[in-house]
Order: sequence, then C-alpha cells, then structure tokens
Amino acid sequence: MKEIFKIFVLLVMICTFTACAAGGKTSDTKDISIKLESFSDVKKDILSTDTEYENISVPTETLQALANDLPEKAELADLKQVNDREQCFGKIRPLFISDKDYKKEYYQGFDSSFPAGNVYDDTTYYLNVASNGGIGFLSKESAYDCETIKTVFVDRPYEDEEYVLGGQTYKLSQGVEYVDGFLQALTDSGFGNMKIAYVDVLKYDQENALLFHIQRTVDGIALNDFFYSDGDFDEYPYFGAKLYMTAPNTVGEFLGDHGFCELDGSAESVDKCVTLESALDICENTLAANHKYTVNRIDLGYMQNVVKANGEPWNKDSDGQFYFQGDTKYKTELGWFIWLDTTTDNERMVFVNALNGEALVLFNNADVSEN
Repeated sequence: MKEIFKIFVLLVMICTFTACAAGGKTSDTKDISIKLESFSDVKKDILSTDTEYENISVPTETLQALANDLPEKAELADLKQVNDREQCFGKIRPLFISDKDYKKEYYQGFDSSFPAGNVYDDTTYYLNVASNGGIGFLSKESAYDCETIKTVFVDRPYEDEEYVLGGQTYKLSQGVEYVDGFLQALTDSGFGNMKIAYVDVLKYDQENALLFHIQRTVDGIALNDFFYSDGDFDEYPYFGAKLYMTAPNTVGEFLGDHGFCELDGSAESVDKCVTLESALDICENTLAANHKYTVNRIDLGYMQNVVKANGEPWNKDSDGQFYFQGDTKYKTELGWFIWLDTTTDNERMVFVNALNGEALVLFNNADVSEN
C-alpha cells in the first residue's frame, strides 16, 4: 500500500497535472487603463462589475460568491512553512483511522522516503503525516482518476441532488456538512484554515463518488491552489488539498501533501488595489480572441514564491528541488485569481497582481495561444 500511495502522490504532483504557462500577450492586445481604489471601495464595487466581455463572461452568482467571501482587509504577508509536525500524528490519526480500525503494530514511525513523515500502513489504510505538515491518506477505496460528471460550487445556492455512494442515497449537502466538520477538526489540530472551494461529482463503478477541492487560507486570504507544475514547486507553489468520498461520511483519500504555512511576522495593509473590473479587463486583454470562457470562480489571494532563509529566491539549479521543506519562507503577491476552467487536468487561470495589474496566465496541458 505504501508503494501504491507514493506512486499516486508522484503522479499527482509530477505527471498528471503537468502544465505549461503562457504569460505573453497576444498580438492584438491593447493598452488599457488600470483603476486603483481603496479596498473598501473595491469590496463595494464587486456586485456592479461588468459581466460580459468579448472573451469572458462572469455569472452574477460568481460575483455574489466573491462578495460574500472577500476578507475584511487586503494585506501583503510573508509566509513560513510549519515544521516539527511528527508529534501531531497521534492527534490527527483518529480523524482518518478510527480507534477500532487502528492496529498499533502497523505504525512505522518516521520514514525518510518521499514524502518524509510519520507513517502507518496496514495494507487497508495508509497515513503519512509529513514533517512539514503535509498529510497523505489512502484507503482501499480509491476514486482517483474517475470521470467527472458534474462540478458544483457550494459557496453559492446549488441544487442539492442525491447520489449513490456505498450503496446508499446521499445528498450533496450531507457531504458538504461532513467535510466542513472534518476540515474544522484538522484546523483545530493545528493544520491551518481550510474551506471547500468546489465539488466534483464522479462516476465511480456503477455509483458515484465526491471529490472535494479544498482551498487553503491565511487570515481569510486564499493561497494559490492552482496546480501549475512540471516539478518546479519553487516557481508557483501549490497549497490546495483534495478529499475523495466514496461512501457516506467517510474520507476515502486525502491529498494535502503540499505543506501548511503560517504568517511570518506582521502583515502589511494594502491601501490601494486594482479593482475587479480592471482585473477582468486585463484578463480579457491578455487572452487570445478565439475562445469564450465562463468565469465560475474568482478569489482574492496570494501567489507564493519560495525564498531561502536569507530572503534570496530559491534556485533549483543551485539549491536543489523544492518539496515544501519545513521552515521554508515565501514571498507573496496579492492578486485576483480568475478561473476560466476548473476541470481536472484542464485547469485555466489568470492571476492579476492587485498592486500593479501584471497578469500571469496559467493553463494546464495547453498553451493560451491555442485556445
């Protein structure tokens, strides 16, 4: 089971989500003015933002969800990777493996192989609590790589449909309530704040499974959960997590192997921000003109860049490959995450810096110019 899990993690982190970026503008882009406002005015103007552009449209429920979720203040903050989490294994283990199912003779202690951490493996359940705070859990019921039949954003009104999980009829709202409680228990155990970003309903054998995409936050501000990587985590570190449910009120798999972090010192308040409307103008101006996207998700959040203890950028050629080591620090950029597509393996996102309007275009498995 341990080897299967490691292959699973490596596939997710290196192969499955292999992506490419296209940050350059297309030949027909034009200069646009960038509007800056106080953050209180930015919040006030969210619901009056234009929703129709040549290349993108924004459903009103997307704006409402953003307005409901926007933090009270915009801040710039340096972040630090937590460390010494081995001792937390006993605290979070019951959340994944009940006392009834736990067999202490299968607890293996610290394992230095990737991902390094304290390990339990009884061939039915595998749990790794990494020294950097990452968590990897796998049970015999795996829904990984199953077909997605529907995506539901649960931060706004949604149709509470019933699905068949583990031979039982189960409402989506029941799953959301259970996972909310599970994430709160993890938070209470010291593993950072988390919330459900959206849910994929999967086709699982003759039934269904639910894949919960988990958003990490620090003081209410989202951390980048776009998996852009060919293994270069030092360029755009990813702080999302995924939870698979194949039976009612049960965690089948949990992949949060990308570390947990906290504020490193005091945050600095931001007086002026690029408005959402300007960010959407920039996004529109950056994209090629031969495809129309529906923006179903927008976050105000941090894009992280790895730095060493002395504050210098991480260089994989001289510093080695980065795998969320404990005590690593991050410099952050505050901006708008504008999601054009959340489909697994086909994610599309534009990050617009909230201070200067610079755009970063991240597309998985396709170049922006091809879309």
